[in-house]
Amino acid sequence: KYSHNGGLTTEWASQVLNILCDPSYGLFHHSSNNISLQPSPTSAIIPSNHKYYRLVGRIVGYVIANGISVSVNFTKPMIKQLLGKIS
Repeated sequence: KYSHNGGLTTEWASQVLNILCDPSYGLFHHSSNNISLQPSPTSAIIPSNHKYYRLVGRIVGYVIANGISVSVNFTKPMIKQLLGKIS
């Protein structure tokens, strides 16, 4: 088993998630608790936004599968949906 305490892939995944999930980028915005993130209803104005969401999903899947800790906080309903717990 590989260690994910650091390394280029872990750093890359963390940096890309931080950039794409930054509310100023427009894909996500803070929920009512002003801490957790959820998809922004105005993200449709971003060209090819679905491609960015797909990239975020793939990176989130990678970090979950490999037990990598990142500093992105999604809302509980969004996490449940990502994990296939709700439809």
